[in-house]
Amino acid sequence: MLPSASAAQEMALAIQRTIMSCLQPQQPSDNNNTGNSVTSAGTSSIAIAGPASASRTAIASISQPSTSAAPSQTPQGPGRPKLSISEGSIRNLEKMKFSKTEIARSLGISRSLYAGEVLLQGHLRSRGIHVRRQHLRDSIHRVDPWGPDSRLRPCIQHRVYSVPCPNYLWHVDGNHKLICWRIVVHAAIDGFSRLVTFLKASDNNLSSTVLQLFDDATSTYGIPLRVRTDHGGENVKMWERMYEHRGAEQRPVIAGSSVHNERIERFKRDINKSCERQYKPLFYELENRSLLDPENNTDIFCLHYVFMPRINRTIEEFRQAHNHHSISTEENKSPVQLFYCNQHLFSRYQGQSSVDPYNGCSPDILLQGNRPHVAVPTMHCPLTPEQLNNLAKTINPLSGDGVSIYQDVVNYVGRCLTN
Repeated sequence: MLPSASAAQEMALAIQRTIMSCLQPQQPSDNNNTGNSVTSAGTSSIAIAGPASASRTAIASISQPSTSAAPSQTPQGPGRPKLSISEGSIRNLEKMKFSKTEIARSLGISRSLYAGEVLLQGHLRSRGIHVRRQHLRDSIHRVDPWGPDSRLRPCIQHRVYSVPCPNYLWHVDGNHKLICWRIVVHAAIDGFSRLVTFLKASDNNLSSTVLQLFDDATSTYGIPLRVRTDHGGENVKMWERMYEHRGAEQRPVIAGSSVHNERIERFKRDINKSCERQYKPLFYELENRSLLDPENNTDIFCLHYVFMPRINRTIEEFRQAHNHHSISTEENKSPVQLFYCNQHLFSRYQGQSSVDPYNGCSPDILLQGNRPHVAVPTMHCPLTPEQLNNLAKTINPLSGDGVSIYQDVVNYVGRCLTN
């Protein structure tokens, strides 16, 4: 739920006042800012990291963005003047337990750096905000004139893909980009509508975990006629559930190479762009600062306690945005719209077993023998139930800066283990 306008304004003013108190007066310079900075084209402002008087002017301008509809010209080129924020100021705000979302909302810095106009529209729709596509496009070109060109460069050539109805075929796979820290992301997507039916990060790669995610998704969206997976052993219990529901004669499981599971492989690329790029460099930074040892069970426990909820929050926001974004080849309907408005087609194909164009697998072949399995080392909790309960009451993993919260958890666990 979005905060009310008055609450958001009060939060913005509080953060702005804090920034003013954090900024240190510097010697005036001609035009250049020599320190590290984060820039945003979302507001009409000049460099914050300057003398105190200039800081007050810049802070005041944060809540007064430019309303000009035409692209403005600045010494840096087209678009609004950049807002330059010193890295030290942001670090100070993080130490004061302001969340990145609160800082970004106040300063006009986007949390969705790689989102184009379609995915950005999905983010807005998932929050109940509806804006005309042309207005959104004009705003993006006005505040980020170079962004659209940069997003066109890695454009993917699409291939013809056809599934007759919703719930005819689900594509299921795991993403192992964060497996160095014992984190696996499991995902499933409906082949017809591209609706993401489940997406969650876990601390294991067990078949029981995949089965639980699958059961939760089927309770919401219904049971698919078929699922397509790789040959990984983490899918065995889900295969058994499909044979139980659909019967062996239906051949409800299609197992093959991951590179041919194109719907989910394409979606995993988007997951990597929205999730991996955000957390993987952060984890490496913790290792470089000797704050994290991926081979140490206690460090991994602390990492999971703080960042697993954050990762799941990030990918859930992405899932909602994806499910509400417009698909140009489907008359700009969203995956949610395609899934529910075509439910009547499902009855035409339910119960068919004579023709199997997808080459489903026989259970006699699929469920026999040992399957290849990507094993994730088990993470053991070093705390007693009482200590763990006290930790949950003392430290909220979703509050403040993740690195600071992680260090607080490490210190708490260290005290518990030494006492």
